This record gives sequence, C-alpha cells and structure tokens, in this order.
Amino acid sequence: HAVLLTVLNPHYSKLSLLMKTQATALALFLAFSTVPSAVYAFDANKLPPSKRTLSGNYLSAKDAYKMKTKDPYNVLHIDVTDFALPLFVGIADEVDKVIPLKLHNPAAWDYKKERYGQYVNPDFVAAIDELVLLKEKDKATPIILMCRSGDRSAEAATLLTKNGYTNVYTVYD
Repeated sequence: HAVLLTVLNPHYSKLSLLMKTQATALALFLAFSTVPSAVYAFDANKLPPSKRTLSGNYLSAKDAYKMKTKDPYNVLHIDVTDFALPLFVGIADEVDKVIPLKLHNPAAWDYKKERYGQYVNPDFVAAIDELVLLKEKDKATPIILMCRSGDRSAEAATLLTKNGYTNVYTVYD
C-alpha cells in the first residue's frame, strides 16, 4: 500500500514509508517477543478475592496456551491440582508437571464441603524449586499455574511470589 501511495501522492515521502516500516517491525517484535507483555494484562477486580494473587499476573486459558506454545522451553506450566484429578479428566499436553498445592487428609472429614479435609502441601515450594533446577531455569522464569477452578492456582502463585518467584501467572478461567 505504501508504494502505491507514494506513486499516487507526491506528498507521501520516503520518510513516512521508513517510519511505517520501523513501526511495523517494532509491533511485530513486541507481538512475538518471548517476554510476557501487556497482551496478558487482566483487570483483577473482575475476579473474586479467592482468585486474586500477590503478583497480579493472570492469563486466560487461551493466553496460557499461546504463551507456553510460543516458547515451550522457557515457560514452565504446572498443574497444581491433586494427583487424582488428571487421572479422571486428563491433562493438557503442555503441562510440565503436576505438583499439588493441597493434599487430602483422610483423617479429617469436611462436613460442610462433604469431602476429606485438605492441607497445604509442605513440599510444594521445594518441588517447584526442584523442577526449576531440573529445567535449568531460575526464579525469574515465567511459570503458569493452573487448577480446576483457579482458586488453588491463585493461592499457589501467591505462595511462590512470597518465596522469591517474580514471574508467576495463574489461569483464571
């Protein structure tokens, strides 16, 4: 289009063409950069408090998929549900590992929720640390956390942020 405009309009300068080319190149760079960007920004006020995190980093399931598949070796994707859930409902191919945030306590029945009680996995952060080390990454590596409802992944994201992880995302939908 720019070439046609230059031919049809003598006031359309080569400088305009250069500026448009540079702007397009910058836009493409930002769009395909491996660094998470404002594309993944989300208004946390739209979420219930149980799904909000200390880091404030949120992804839709679609954006999580895009982020992981765009750079699969530099983004970690962790399912924080318990080990049994993937056996019944399956697991996304992009998940690097299942590391449960909460474990069941068969000795404590929760009558209100009609299920076994749960407690935070005391080895959760250590298991994340081990995976990060195994994958030769660090605490600045983008980490996507997901669960069935978004509550546990939000809680896990806050726990990891408190333990020095700086690029943790939760899938909210």
